[in-house]
Amino acid sequence: MNIKRKIRKEVEERYPLPEFRMPEEERPNSMTLSRNRWKKPILIAASSVTILVAVSIGVYFSLSGLGQRTYIGGRNYPCNAGRVAIDTGSKENIGQRGLEILSPLLMDEEGNGCVSPASLALCYGALLSLSEGVDSFAERLGFSVSPVEDYKALVQGLNWQAVDKDGEDEEKVVSSIRSLGLVQQVGDEIRLDEEKVEEIGDGTILVDRSDSQNAIRNAENIFHELIGMEMTFPNMYVPENSLLVYGGLRLVDSLIVPKAGKKRTFHAVGGKEVEGTFVNINPKGAYFYYKGENYAALSYPIRFTNLIYILPDEGYTLEEIDLPKAYAEFSRMAEQECCEGYVPHFKAESLIDITKAINALLDGKQRFLEKALVKDGEGPVLDMIMESVQKSKFEFDKNGVEGESVTIAMPGESVDEPGELPEPIPFLCDRPFYAISEYDGFPLFVNKIVDVSQ
Repeated sequence: MNIKRKIRKEVEERYPLPEFRMPEEERPNSMTLSRNRWKKPILIAASSVTILVAVSIGVYFSLSGLGQRTYIGGRNYPCNAGRVAIDTGSKENIGQRGLEILSPLLMDEEGNGCVSPASLALCYGALLSLSEGVDSFAERLGFSVSPVEDYKALVQGLNWQAVDKDGEDEEKVVSSIRSLGLVQQVGDEIRLDEEKVEEIGDGTILVDRSDSQNAIRNAENIFHELIGMEMTFPNMYVPENSLLVYGGLRLVDSLIVPKAGKKRTFHAVGGKEVEGTFVNINPKGAYFYYKGENYAALSYPIRFTNLIYILPDEGYTLEEIDLPKAYAEFSRMAEQECCEGYVPHFKAESLIDITKAINALLDGKQRFLEKALVKDGEGPVLDMIMESVQKSKFEFDKNGVEGESVTIAMPGESVDEPGELPEPIPFLCDRPFYAISEYDGFPLFVNKIVDVSQ
């Protein structure tokens, strides 16, 4: 049995996933969904990731095949047998603040882009839960004076799956939101106390030990095995003795009936016209709609989530829309209306450096992961974020929506002089080159490249 199958088998045996089967009378359709209370952005935005929902299995796995790694779970890895409402305060404060922090970075993307306020909240919610002196930082992220309770509430609301029958006997998962939080010890100089993490997080923050060379890939495998994430995690420089915090989210929400859509013209940036696939808005349905000062917004129901389209008025650009304000206005004032028209299928993917945006919120009092460290003498004071990135992707097609996101944060110690990280070596590959594709040290393909325009 290969290593991945072994992990999955042991996890499933020790912690079978609860399932939620929709009663026949409660199954929504496209009409009733549009009339029901819609689930707003923290779910749909969850297409990217920054969530920390740790696993608690109560055993150690030693995985020599994946580098030097050992991880322990908690007893209460959460997956609800039905959907759980997200606390109103979390939506209005944490979700909104995440949107305010990330939307300027989204505007910097040249093409399609994607970010996740939910992923950000869950990653940094886990970090806040294990830290001291973070009241001001927590407030600027939208958390209350008890960030660990806010974090647990998000974890509770962002772990569920819905099962429906496929034919007479077969069952399949039609919709799910799965999330995971992970704090990772790299090397042995700065050590995590698993019992403290377990006690504080109550089984919602997973602990992993790794070496620097394999840290990112090991985390990637944990998220793949435990919540089914498929994306490749972003590469980043990991010092030999360091700590990392990960938050990950995976969303799958299927339409009741797949909608293939119709080809239409899309007017892209710069006056360019391209062909896209569009689905009609049912004129006999009721959709939440709001007309703002220079935009219109409409909530398009999927099954358990919604897509909120915010469309600039003719003559306005995306840059002229205050996205956090528009979303807040829609959330408060949207009403059910009969609408007609169409919305397009789309997909987006982004890798964004959020380090500067996060460090701008710090006040110097924070001591990251202080509650989770083994204290045996004077240790480093982790009072800044050395690096933090978020990778997210989202797609809406004929079957529904699917999104994934991971946010990684590396707390560090501030220094008086620069040079904590090594000086990067320039590698500007802008002339003819060779490229060798290898696997496990064996060259599979050797390429000579003299022109990259093809």
